[in-house]
Amino acid sequence: MTNYNSGMYITSSLAMNSLTMKGAIVGIRGNILGAIYRIQDNREIILGRDPYLCDVVLYGERASRKHCSVTYIPEIQMYRVTDYSLNGCFLKDGSRLEKERPYKLLHGTEIILGSEENVIKLG
Repeated sequence: MTNYNSGMYITSSLAMNSLTMKGAIVGIRGNILGAIYRIQDNREIILGRDPYLCDVVLYGERASRKHCSVTYIPEIQMYRVTDYSLNGCFLKDGSRLEKERPYKLLHGTEIILGSEENVIKLG
């Protein structure tokens, strides 16, 4: 398993403007704030609390051991995101992703992982 916790760190303002990047997860809030995790094409990255199950480790009460997965699909220039958590993944508008159903999401989409404590942006 690749250790994605040693991602490249940037300022939070740069993280908010990372729309030109392809295949990346950007930490917007939480212990991964300012980190950029580049995703190899079609490779699933697991986010969650358990370092033995996950590529990117999250902290926080509402982060599940295996919270969600993110895969970049270059052929359609979109991300596939699947929620595996108890506390959910939410889009910025408050809508909740249905558990274990893959969603295709665009670059720039922000996802709240369980609570506002952990937020990522799809690069």
